[in-house]
Amino acid sequence: MTEDVSLKEYLELHVKKLESDIAALREYCKLSTEDNKELTELSRKDNQELNIQHFDLNQRAINEAKNVMTLRLDGMNEWRAQSKDREDRYVTKDVHALLEAKVRELELSKALLEGKADQKSVDSVRTTSLISLGIGLVGVVLALIGFFTRT
Repeated sequence: MTEDVSLKEYLELHVKKLESDIAALREYCKLSTEDNKELTELSRKDNQELNIQHFDLNQRAINEAKNVMTLRLDGMNEWRAQSKDREDRYVTKDVHALLEAKVRELELSKALLEGKADQKSVDSVRTTSLISLGIGLVGVVLALIGFFTRT
Protein backbone atom coordinates (compact mmCIF):
# COMPACT_ATOMS: atom_id res chain seq x y z
CA MET A 1 0.00 0.00 0.00
CA THR A 2 1.13 3.25 -0.89
CA GLU A 3 1.06 6.11 1.44
CA ASP A 4 -0.53 9.08 0.03
CA VAL A 5 1.18 12.33 0.88
CA SER A 6 -0.34 15.58 -0.07
CA LEU A 7 1.58 18.10 -2.03
CA LYS A 8 1.49 20.53 0.86
CA GLU A 9 3.02 17.99 3.23
CA TYR A 10 5.63 17.05 0.67
CA LEU A 11 6.61 20.66 0.15
CA GLU A 12 6.68 21.36 3.90
CA LEU A 13 8.95 18.38 4.47
CA HIS A 14 11.14 19.47 1.63
CA VAL A 15 11.31 23.08 2.91
CA LYS A 16 12.16 21.85 6.44
CA LYS A 17 14.92 19.68 5.00
CA LEU A 18 16.29 22.63 3.04
CA GLU A 19 16.08 24.90 6.11
CA SER A 20 17.96 22.36 8.21
CA ASP A 21 20.58 22.05 5.45
CA ILE A 22 20.87 25.85 5.32
CA ALA A 23 21.25 26.03 9.11
CA ALA A 24 23.92 23.34 9.01
CA LEU A 25 25.69 25.20 6.22
CA ARG A 26 25.55 28.45 8.20
CA GLU A 27 26.99 26.69 11.24
CA TYR A 28 29.71 25.20 9.09
CA CYS A 29 30.49 28.61 7.61
CA LYS A 30 30.59 30.13 11.10
CA LEU A 31 33.02 27.44 12.29
CA SER A 32 34.91 27.71 9.08
CA THR A 33 35.33 31.45 9.57
CA GLU A 34 36.60 31.01 13.14
CA ASP A 35 38.91 28.24 12.04
CA ASN A 36 40.01 30.42 9.17
CA LYS A 37 40.89 33.22 11.60
CA GLU A 38 42.93 30.80 13.71
CA LEU A 39 44.58 29.36 10.63
CA THR A 40 45.31 32.85 9.36
CA GLU A 41 46.95 33.77 12.67
CA LEU A 42 48.98 30.55 12.65
CA SER A 43 49.88 31.12 9.02
CA ARG A 44 50.97 34.69 9.81
CA LYS A 45 53.20 33.45 12.64
CA ASP A 46 54.61 30.72 10.42
CA ASN A 47 55.22 33.25 7.67
CA GLN A 48 57.06 35.49 10.14
CA GLU A 49 59.24 32.58 11.22
CA LEU A 50 59.84 31.59 7.61
CA ASN A 51 60.71 35.18 6.75
CA ILE A 52 63.19 35.32 9.63
CA GLN A 53 64.72 32.01 8.54
CA HIS A 54 64.80 33.21 4.94
CA PHE A 55 66.49 36.45 6.02
CA ASP A 56 69.07 34.52 8.08
CA LEU A 57 69.79 32.17 5.17
CA ASN A 58 70.16 35.16 2.84
CA GLN A 59 72.60 36.79 5.28
CA ARG A 60 74.62 33.57 5.46
CA ALA A 61 74.65 33.33 1.67
CA ILE A 62 75.77 36.97 1.40
CA ASN A 63 78.55 36.40 3.92
CA GLU A 64 79.67 33.26 2.12
CA ALA A 65 79.64 35.10 -1.21
CA LYS A 66 81.75 37.87 0.38
CA ASN A 67 84.24 35.29 1.63
CA VAL A 68 84.44 33.63 -1.77
CA MET A 69 84.85 37.00 -3.48
CA THR A 70 87.58 38.00 -1.03
CA LEU A 71 89.44 34.76 -1.73
CA ARG A 72 89.03 35.27 -5.46
CA LEU A 73 90.27 38.87 -5.27
CA ASP A 74 93.23 37.79 -3.14
CA GLY A 75 94.12 35.21 -5.79
CA MET A 76 93.82 37.82 -8.52
CA ASN A 77 96.03 40.24 -6.56
CA GLU A 78 98.62 37.49 -6.07
CA TRP A 79 98.56 36.72 -9.79
CA ARG A 80 98.91 40.43 -10.57
CA ALA A 81 101.93 40.70 -8.25
CA GLN A 82 103.52 37.65 -9.88
CA SER A 83 102.94 39.14 -13.32
CA LYS A 84 104.51 42.42 -12.19
CA ASP A 85 107.53 40.54 -10.81
CA ARG A 86 107.80 38.60 -14.06
CA GLU A 87 107.67 41.83 -16.06
CA ASP A 88 110.37 43.34 -13.86
CA ARG A 89 112.64 40.29 -14.12
CA TYR A 90 112.31 39.39 -17.77
CA VAL A 91 113.09 41.39 -20.89
CA THR A 92 111.25 41.57 -24.18
CA LYS A 93 112.48 39.79 -27.31
CA ASP A 94 113.69 43.07 -28.81
CA VAL A 95 115.74 43.97 -25.74
CA HIS A 96 117.06 40.40 -25.56
CA ALA A 97 118.19 40.53 -29.20
CA LEU A 98 119.89 43.90 -28.58
CA LEU A 99 121.67 42.57 -25.49
CA GLU A 100 122.73 39.43 -27.35
CA ALA A 101 124.24 41.56 -30.14
CA LYS A 102 126.14 43.70 -27.61
CA VAL A 103 127.47 40.57 -25.84
CA ARG A 104 128.68 39.17 -29.19
CA GLU A 105 130.35 42.49 -29.95
CA LEU A 106 132.09 42.47 -26.56
CA GLU A 107 133.21 38.85 -27.02
CA LEU A 108 134.70 39.71 -30.41
CA SER A 109 136.39 42.78 -28.95
CA LYS A 110 137.84 40.68 -26.11
CA ALA A 111 139.09 38.03 -28.54
CA LEU A 112 140.69 40.74 -30.67
CA LEU A 113 142.36 42.26 -27.63
CA GLU A 114 143.61 38.87 -26.44
CA GLY A 115 145.05 38.25 -29.91
CA LYS A 116 146.93 41.54 -29.88
CA ALA A 117 150.04 41.98 -27.79
CA ASP A 118 150.27 44.87 -25.41
CA GLN A 119 153.06 47.46 -25.68
CA LYS A 120 155.16 45.97 -22.87
CA SER A 121 155.28 42.52 -24.46
CA VAL A 122 156.06 44.07 -27.87
CA ASP A 123 158.95 46.04 -26.33
CA SER A 124 160.35 42.96 -24.57
CA VAL A 125 160.14 40.89 -27.77
CA ARG A 126 161.83 43.71 -29.72
CA THR A 127 164.62 43.98 -27.12
CA THR A 128 165.13 40.22 -27.14
CA SER A 129 165.17 40.20 -30.93
CA LEU A 130 167.72 43.01 -31.09
CA ILE A 131 169.97 41.28 -28.57
CA SER A 132 169.66 38.00 -30.51
CA LEU A 133 170.40 39.86 -33.76
CA GLY A 134 173.43 41.49 -32.16
CA ILE A 135 174.72 38.13 -30.90
CA GLY A 136 174.05 36.57 -34.30
CA LEU A 137 175.94 39.37 -36.10
CA VAL A 138 178.85 39.06 -33.72
CA GLY A 139 178.89 35.32 -34.43
CA VAL A 140 178.81 35.91 -38.21
CA VAL A 141 181.60 38.54 -37.98
CA LEU A 142 183.74 36.22 -35.87
CA ALA A 143 183.11 33.37 -38.29
CA LEU A 144 184.13 35.57 -41.24
CA ILE A 145 187.25 36.74 -39.41
CA GLY A 146 188.11 33.18 -38.54
CA PHE A 147 187.56 32.11 -42.17
CA PHE A 148 189.76 34.87 -43.64
CA THR A 149 192.51 34.48 -41.08
CA ARG A 150 193.08 30.85 -41.85
CA THR A 151 193.97 31.29 -45.29
